Amino acid sequence: MSKIVVTFQDKKHKKELEAKQQQCDSLNATFELSSIITNGELATNQLQEVKDWLSAKSGFPNSVYSAQLMNIETEFKAFIIAFNAIKHIDDETLSKDFTRTGNTFILSQKYLQRLEESNTKYLSDDLEKVYRKLIKVTKELNEVEGMTRNASNSLQRSYNGIWKVNTQGLYMINSRI
Repeated sequence: MSKIVVTFQDKKHKKELEAKQQQCDSLNATFELSSIITNGELATNQLQEVKDWLSAKSGFPNSVYSAQLMNIETEFKAFIIAFNAIKHIDDETLSKDFTRTGNTFILSQKYLQRLEESNTKYLSDDLEKVYRKLIKVTKELNEVEGMTRNASNSLQRSYNGIWKVNTQGLYMINSRI
């Protein structure tokens, strides 16, 4: 039996999805930019590997100066920005939330399902039972012939929560028809 959805938090879902997609885009950018910076020798999302490569190629320990000398300062700064956006992502999150094909990342189906589930509120099992009974009751009420939709107004609940039919109310509704 499927769960009964009460509400879906669309704005929160979109906000979380956009944030995770930005992380995915930054991950992809680090691999793309590291490949551009190193002329295809490296494809990595690790800043230290790119710094080491720059220092080794230029002979200077300072990677920023090395990038300037090699005329790739813009790409290196873009790599640093992308790296800073993803440096807090641990390996567990990386494997849970993203699917990797080569050096390209996409959001994993499992992540998308978890995100949707976390933003969806469902009826509890007890309330679902009540809901299903109320569906049956409303179906019965809708099938009452010769009565207006106001027939449900003749239902009355007592102080202790017991439902009964208010015959006077039913008579009054029927006499107005």
